Amino acid sequence: MNPAPAHSKTTSTERPRRSPVRIAISTLLWAVTACVVVIMAARFAPSALSNGRLIPEAAAFIPWLALLSVLVLIIAALTRRKVLSAVTVLCLVCQIVWHVGFFLPAPRIAEEAVEAVPEQTTPRDTVMRVMTLNTKNGNADAEQIVSIVRDQHVEVLAMQEVSGSLIERLSAAGLDELLPSRVIGLAGAGDNGGVNVIYTLAPMRNASESILPLTGSAVPACTITAGSHEVRLVSAHPTSPKTGTLGFWNESLTNLGTLRRYSDEYLIMGDFNSTWDHSRYRKMLGDTLVDASEQAGEGFHMTYPSEPHYAMVPVPPMIEIDHIVYSKNSGMSVGDLETVNVQGTDHFALLGTWVIE
Repeated sequence: MNPAPAHSKTTSTERPRRSPVRIAISTLLWAVTACVVVIMAARFAPSALSNGRLIPEAAAFIPWLALLSVLVLIIAALTRRKVLSAVTVLCLVCQIVWHVGFFLPAPRIAEEAVEAVPEQTTPRDTVMRVMTLNTKNGNADAEQIVSIVRDQHVEVLAMQEVSGSLIERLSAAGLDELLPSRVIGLAGAGDNGGVNVIYTLAPMRNASESILPLTGSAVPACTITAGSHEVRLVSAHPTSPKTGTLGFWNESLTNLGTLRRYSDEYLIMGDFNSTWDHSRYRKMLGDTLVDASEQAGEGFHMTYPSEPHYAMVPVPPMIEIDHIVYSKNSGMSVGDLETVNVQGTDHFALLGTWVIE
């Protein structure tokens, strides 16, 4: 028997060559995972790196990264890519831990927060509906706003980017009869699309057209009695993080965070131009303020954009930048959150049920 040719011999240590398709898939999966990791890192970017649009806008989309990670994990598991699977699982664990509050209710959220508010509202209710809306330069549909207030029994309404024309249209539509008390933010050259306003059913005290040196629109506030509590209501609209603001976004949120120094109990509503995944926003909350959406365990409430198309391309609401914020350990809680599309503006209205123990 003739021996086999030398060139036909193989050893057990040789590895089969990977096909170009497999290499391309691996390259693509690792590239996607690398992008996910980089965007996740934006969640911890220091303020000094957040003066432009890139990092803040990247961090705003972090909740959507879980979809990419799940897709990569499925492919990696099916194709037996162990290292990639491990890295992707780690990414998913981080994403779940960061957002667990949106899906796991805090124990202190009261049962009443998921019940309908009474149809007959009074100025001293301890369970009331609240709402915040960016009206896009005052272009929002006034009659629809009043209809929402009436149908949802809203007792506290905060709005941003409000124009004088919108206030007149709201009055003509009957808002003053539903919510007779109001305070309008001080108009100025730095208005961020318009002024901020607060309307309430309860009588206001200590109303102020501006309580903070916020870079952007003035911050109006007032105090109302809610049950046995004296609560300071605030409507806020910090400057957006875009090129040319020279750090005003950071400064705006820093100034808003100074409210934590005072002993008042707060309900702060508005377009914060930031999400839970912005380190600047979490620093503003500190350990004394909480975000209602992150606490309620009812999922995300994406509020922007509300316009269904951008450059003829369908666009769903992608980020949650409108918030209801309240004082921690104050006997207050906010739940039963929902978003409502209002014509004429690019933000959804955010509504919640405010419970005061």
